[in-house]
Amino acid sequence: MGTFLDGRGLWGSMVSLNKAIQQAVSAASGSASSASSDAIDSALKRVELAHQMNVALQKHRTTFITLLHKPKHQPDRDALQRSVSTPTAILGFSGQTKLPEALVREALLISDMYSLNELAALSLLKAAEEEKTLYPGMPRGLIAVLFYYDSKENFANAFKTLLQARQGISWTLLEGNEELSLSITRYLKPMLTLNMVDRILEVIVGMDITKEVDMLQQNRALGDARHRRMVLDKFKSIRTLFAEALFCWSAQTPLEKDDCRRLMAYLSKVKLEETGDGTLDHVNLTLLMALLYSLEAGHLLAVEDMTDALSSFPITSDKTFVAEIHKELKSGREWECPGLKAVVQFAWAVSLANLRQVANNIQLADYDAFIDEDELMLSEALKCKVFSFLEKSVLYERNSPLDLFYCRRLHGIMADFIHRMPERVKHMKTKADENAQNIMAHLREGLEVPSNIEQPFEQLLTCLAALYRHPNCSELIDEYWCEGTSAASSGSFSSRQVALRNFVQLPRDFLPHSLFIPYVKFLSSLASTEISCHRLYDYLRHSSRYGPQESNLSWDHFLNALSKYYQNLRIEQTPADSIYRSSRSARAITPQELEGLVVVMQLIGAVISLNEAARIDLSARVSFSPIEVCAGLLTCSVPLSLKTKLLNVLAAFSMSPSVAVTVWQCIEAAGLVPAMAGAPGYSNRGIRQDIEEVESSTEEFPLSRALVALLITLVSSGIPFQLATSSRGHSFSPYLQLVKDQIFIPHDSRTYRKAEERWAVAKICCSLFHKLVMEYQPFSAKTSGFESSQHHPGHSLVLDFVHDSNLLRQLLNVMHDAVQVLEQYVESKCFDDMQATLMLILEMFLRILKYQRVILNSEENSSLMLIGLDRLLMSMNPRSGNCDYLMNVTRIISHHPTLAQHATLACKLLAEVGGTVSGHKHLMPQLTAPANAVVTRQSVVQLIDHAALDEDHAEAARAAMMLLKTFLALPAPNLSHFFLGFLDGTGIRSGELRSDLLEPGVRGFPRTALHAMLSVLPILPPQSSELMLSLLHSIASHHSTADATLRYLSSRDFVHRSLSALPIAVEETPDRILSTAWMLRIAALDLRHHAFHQQRSQLIRLINVLVTGYESHPDGPAEGTMEGTVSWINNTENAPSATRGILLSLLEMLELNVDPPHPLQCQFLSGVPEIIKSCEEGQNSEINIEKLYQMLNQVLQDSGPTGASIAQKGPLEADVQAVLDYALARNAASTLLVARRNLMEAWGQLAEVAVTVTPAETLDGPLHRAFLHAITLELTRRVLDDMARPDLTSLLVSTLLLLVSTLKNLYSPEMQPDAGTNFVSALDAGEPPQVPSSLLLILRGLVECVARFRHSHQSVRANVYAALLNFLKIYSESTDDPTKPKEISSLVVAPSENSIEQYQRESYDVVKEEISQLLSVLCCEATAGHHLCRMLALTCLSAIAALEIRSGSSLSTGSLLSSSPSAFLEQLTQQGQLRRLLDGLEQDDQQLLNLVSTGGDLRPLYVWKSRCDLLSQLALNPEGARQLLQVGLMSRLAKLQILGASLEIGESITIGAVKGAVRICQAIFSSLSSQDWSAGSQIADFFTIHMNTIGSILQMPSANVPLDTIALVSGVLASTATASQNNSSVILLYQRLVGLIPSLIPPAPLLKDADIATEILHLDILSSCLTCCCHHLLTNPRAIFFQPVIECRSSKILNIGTLLQALKYGTNFFSEASRALASLKRDAGNGISSNTGGHANRTALLSLMKKQQLSAFICESSTYVLWRHLQTAFSTVGATASSTLAIQHPYSSPTPLHKSLNAAQAAALKEQVSDMFNELLPALQQLHQDYGSKTSHVAFLPAIVARVRKMLVAAN
Repeated sequence: MGTFLDGRGLWGSMVSLNKAIQQAVSAASGSASSASSDAIDSALKRVELAHQMNVALQKHRTTFITLLHKPKHQPDRDALQRSVSTPTAILGFSGQTKLPEALVREALLISDMYSLNELAALSLLKAAEEEKTLYPGMPRGLIAVLFYYDSKENFANAFKTLLQARQGISWTLLEGNEELSLSITRYLKPMLTLNMVDRILEVIVGMDITKEVDMLQQNRALGDARHRRMVLDKFKSIRTLFAEALFCWSAQTPLEKDDCRRLMAYLSKVKLEETGDGTLDHVNLTLLMALLYSLEAGHLLAVEDMTDALSSFPITSDKTFVAEIHKELKSGREWECPGLKAVVQFAWAVSLANLRQVANNIQLADYDAFIDEDELMLSEALKCKVFSFLEKSVLYERNSPLDLFYCRRLHGIMADFIHRMPERVKHMKTKADENAQNIMAHLREGLEVPSNIEQPFEQLLTCLAALYRHPNCSELIDEYWCEGTSAASSGSFSSRQVALRNFVQLPRDFLPHSLFIPYVKFLSSLASTEISCHRLYDYLRHSSRYGPQESNLSWDHFLNALSKYYQNLRIEQTPADSIYRSSRSARAITPQELEGLVVVMQLIGAVISLNEAARIDLSARVSFSPIEVCAGLLTCSVPLSLKTKLLNVLAAFSMSPSVAVTVWQCIEAAGLVPAMAGAPGYSNRGIRQDIEEVESSTEEFPLSRALVALLITLVSSGIPFQLATSSRGHSFSPYLQLVKDQIFIPHDSRTYRKAEERWAVAKICCSLFHKLVMEYQPFSAKTSGFESSQHHPGHSLVLDFVHDSNLLRQLLNVMHDAVQVLEQYVESKCFDDMQATLMLILEMFLRILKYQRVILNSEENSSLMLIGLDRLLMSMNPRSGNCDYLMNVTRIISHHPTLAQHATLACKLLAEVGGTVSGHKHLMPQLTAPANAVVTRQSVVQLIDHAALDEDHAEAARAAMMLLKTFLALPAPNLSHFFLGFLDGTGIRSGELRSDLLEPGVRGFPRTALHAMLSVLPILPPQSSELMLSLLHSIASHHSTADATLRYLSSRDFVHRSLSALPIAVEETPDRILSTAWMLRIAALDLRHHAFHQQRSQLIRLINVLVTGYESHPDGPAEGTMEGTVSWINNTENAPSATRGILLSLLEMLELNVDPPHPLQCQFLSGVPEIIKSCEEGQNSEINIEKLYQMLNQVLQDSGPTGASIAQKGPLEADVQAVLDYALARNAASTLLVARRNLMEAWGQLAEVAVTVTPAETLDGPLHRAFLHAITLELTRRVLDDMARPDLTSLLVSTLLLLVSTLKNLYSPEMQPDAGTNFVSALDAGEPPQVPSSLLLILRGLVECVARFRHSHQSVRANVYAALLNFLKIYSESTDDPTKPKEISSLVVAPSENSIEQYQRESYDVVKEEISQLLSVLCCEATAGHHLCRMLALTCLSAIAALEIRSGSSLSTGSLLSSSPSAFLEQLTQQGQLRRLLDGLEQDDQQLLNLVSTGGDLRPLYVWKSRCDLLSQLALNPEGARQLLQVGLMSRLAKLQILGASLEIGESITIGAVKGAVRICQAIFSSLSSQDWSAGSQIADFFTIHMNTIGSILQMPSANVPLDTIALVSGVLASTATASQNNSSVILLYQRLVGLIPSLIPPAPLLKDADIATEILHLDILSSCLTCCCHHLLTNPRAIFFQPVIECRSSKILNIGTLLQALKYGTNFFSEASRALASLKRDAGNGISSNTGGHANRTALLSLMKKQQLSAFICESSTYVLWRHLQTAFSTVGATASSTLAIQHPYSSPTPLHKSLNAAQAAALKEQVSDMFNELLPALQQLHQDYGSKTSHVAFLPAIVARVRKMLVAAN
């Protein structure tokens, strides 16, 4: 069964076959122009395509032999009929299949219709069912019929292409790929010998269109008008393709004798009646040309080796060829069309003449009997008027433009006839002269001219004129002018060239009238190129006189004759006050004279239209004044045909601007268009009278079209400004008004002899309107030489478009009529003019809509009632009764196969009008109505589907996508949702969008624009793909369509396939760069979608592609050291680019620089920068080239003759061109810059999303860790590229921040692989992990970035500072095990450092190298930058100081050697930055006060905290603390007003400020210790000054003051107790501090259900209170804090009972913490702890240890204070206590204290204390055993306990 056994069926296999052949041939034919950089890829592609073509050819060998004839087969029919009831194995179906009865019935019907194999018919129906979504609303059977013809069309096209690609004599299609051409030639050679000509002719004869239509109608196989048009077009295309295939065969290798006879037999039966106008149709013309090529013998004379050529061509290799062909043509057998036989006889006669020349060179004895009969054969042809037949039937305008190879063959026949038969030509010329004399004699005698006079020479000239007027003959006519050939330079001409030149110059003397007209026509046809026009002009200029009489073939004769006619015909102007005409009558022009004048005017117009020199020379002949004569003749009484030619000549003259001025003046002087309408019949109404009366009566309007064409040419040359200021004062208005009112507006109501002329008139009028509208610039003060836009001729015309004018109504009517004609889908002669008119109207509408806002808002038009074109397009259409103007525009889109440019304009027009809310509301119900929805959506879908056909369709597809993008920005639901499939019938009514998108045909889901975009995206050019990906990103990012879109894209694996095919080498075209950028953005959205919906497998798959280039990990170091993995990823030389992943590869290829255009230099133009500045538009400052051109053109016009000399005109124009070139180059650079900026933003977005959504366990793997290091390092390198533009590199800084933050998180304790795998590893830590060396390189880059971006935008600087800050936090936490005892350093053994300590030291070395510049930038930023930048700069400084401390602690910890001086502090001091940082305290103070008083954001508070953190970090170094104290830190803090502000107004702000200041004090105490009395004194003074605020903080824990604040303040205050014993003000704070103890121990309400963090804060505050007591007791042992009683009536008085409660509180917490620690260790030993909980275990461990430590300290401190108080109380029994400090509760009123205890009280106290203390004694012993003996001073707690017990026992 041939070609459809592969499952694709007949249609699918033919489409694939044609595609394979076309792609292979196209690639091979374009190989020569391939770029060198792509040579290898192109060669590989050509080889692959050639292989695919060879496979297809071998598979379809039988198909080519039978020409796709697949006859019916009875077994196949039986199998189909049987499959209705019984499952049957059917080819193309899987397994046993039971087919529906309707399907089988349709298949058998199609089989009977076309005598086609039943299975082939079934395959057509199957394909129709599968592709049904491409033809919505069309039944399956009609689609199958269409597929049948499409199959044959694809096959015929493939067959023709193969025949074209063969090697031959006429052309070389596969130049540069001879191997493929030879392969095709060998493949076809055996097939062409199997009666192939008979088969082709049989196919052509069998395809009778009348019978075919009858058969289709009988079987109801024709659908609507569109289906009928498609079927008929394909039917005609099949016949044409088979005929052209035969022609390609014949032209390349002439046919054999028998094939020629078969072809002649076919042509002998051709009847011209079939075409209706006596002309050959295209098929028969093609077959005629095939025969003429096969009968040619001239190519034998063109080869070098004629001997070999004789054996290569059938005409000489076959000895019987000439005899039998000659016999056939000489026989008397009648042909249906004698003219066809005459053409073949004429061509054969020329071939015999050529064979005679061949015989002269080589002896051809076999042909002598026939060669001499060439004259006889020519006579037979001339009897049938061969030249007349060629002119009327072959060279008819219907066949224009004639194919190039047809033109070459006909030219060859004519040229060889003139060359090889000169005597016969001369005889024909002599006969023509005799006939002319005979005719003149009859005319002189008044006799009737005989009708049987033979005129072969006249017919020859007319035939040549008809031939050479075809545009494809333009390259052939130079052979008639030897001077125009390449041989002219050498002076040697071929005999044929000389013969042709002599033929042109044959009538050198006076030419008779009978030959004058044909000869002038012939000369006119030769004037089709600029060179030939120049030669012809010179020829007629030098042929003024030959012989005794003056030649009538010269310019002087032509112009003189015109002048005489004008002088004879002109009418004198009557007086103004007279209504009577002159009585003198004009002499009429005879028809013979008229015909001669017409052809002469045609010749003049042809020459001067292409040759400017001739144009200027003729116009400058003052003696003849041809322009004035032509304009004057227009006012005379001459026929319309002559007036038309006169107007055409004036139009040709007007093509030169200098001559156009003269034309305007002559037209004005002649009054061709009067300014005022005169009285009909009494005054001259100019050309208006001819249009209204004469043309209307004749029903032909050539004069109207010629007049409008003249006006178009004059407008193109520039309308003189004098017209606007002339005495008439009407400028261009009369002319424009005439065209509008008398020609265009009534044109559709007139009667036309030829219906197509209506559209010709509309086209020419719309061309004038279009030119005026397009040149009108409403934004320009001076447009095309007019001082005001009102003086521009287009001004009034533009106003007609924005109000309800007659002109606009007529334009809308024309558009409506054109759409109605298109909707009929019928052939029409007016199609070309109609489609041109429609395009002009659409372009005008678009232009008006573009500037409508400017026009409506113009002050010049403020007095007019203007509506706007967009609203008028939504108005009522009187011809249909509906508001369907925009619907007509939409219908144009459905005709995009033939009107692709119109579809582009229609989409743009809909976008302009429907882009507004009102316009969209008007369009939405019309386009989504049930009657229009399917067709409208399918039109847009097909428009996108055909984007790859050609450039016009690609532009139309781009316009359609821009339309969708425009609608997408409107509120949902909108038309974009409808076209993209988010709106169905239900959704249109309800307004709800679909949540799912399906494949076409699934559950009735239609094919949408989204399906079309995804299908054509891989084959689109970059410009289209960029727009398409942008549209996909828009719908994938919008909240209403994102989920459905991304789900559908995932189902098609779109993102993964696109990323895998992403070009690693970024090409330097903006469109391709933007395409890549949009693809990366879509990938980022897809990643985020998968992460949000927890689609882990899809997420990991995409991430692996981005990281490694593969779906899974490639072969490589899955395990191993980080250094090895990083080197593997960074190995760009050995590893393929795919293994490095998309992100890294693209980052390396990113170009971060754009070369600016060369500076502009103008020598004569001034003010160019200002002009360019005024033309800049948009945020990218792109230059409006059109506006710039208008302004520069105005400058040139203003320069004028007085403004610039003639010598300066050339340089001025050169400067203008230089400015335009500069603007183009600048726009190109700007476009490239925008593209690269978009790519970098997209890359950064994708990198950020990929890193963010990567699961933690995946990110922590060695490969992803290595990738993160590599990409961060590479990004740092690219950012610091010296050649990069800062505005481009700054875009990557935010991505760098995210990558560094991710790196920091990787090295955080919770992400470390050994930080919590079990509890034992936390307690018994081994060697720390190895630190990659790449971190130091990244740090070095970040440090350099600080200086590089110091002048960038604040957001960029903030990102740089944040990146540096995050990086400095890597390994910033202490790595020491808190449970492990410190090792004591030795003086003998050098201290060792682990890898982390080494990294910290080396990191500081990196920072230290740039410390000076780094501090300069950061300190400046910290003082004068933005709030965020100041905060980050201060934090970076703090981190650097901390890094210095960490780097010095690794070797100096525990060492007897003193640490080295601080380089950081030294630089701060030397640069004066330390005082500068302190000066910022006052600025912060003022901003904080403003924040408290006026409110606002908390940025000043964050800056204050950062500054305090920096100062605290500096103070941690003893030298730094001393430096800060020396420069007056404490005095500056004491002066800050914010620290003294009331907590009631700005509580949180004041507390925050106080915390920062107190932390500084804490740091100073930490570094200088509490024994530094100077520091303690200054801090105590600081507390004294701000005592009110500090006292407000030291209150019972509540929600107002956070616990951490109380703990901080209490800790620092307790540390000052030793140094401020004599400061009474501070003693009040101590009282308040100690008074907090009752609120910190049970039964305090805040301790109930408290978490461990809250408990630690309570313990911290309590330890500070007890520390304060201890410090006072050390200096004043007899001080009393607690009354010597267990209980008091007032709970506000501290007593020993309170102290014992605190002791109990401490022992309880210690026991609780000890049990928790033991449990945690036990669980870890049993393996209960998981890897993911490692950080939590460590945190819990540290918290419990802190709690244990504080509890132990409280117990020890409480026991010591108890001992001191008991000692004081028992030693003063009966005496007055010498108390120097008596502390009361801070919130109690002063009450009298007990001075001493009596004996009874002392005994009771001892007993109570003894009982309570004995209860706590086991707990204290356990505390000492578990904790104190290991950490505290040896036997401190046992000694104190022993003293207390001794005191209590002794008392008892």
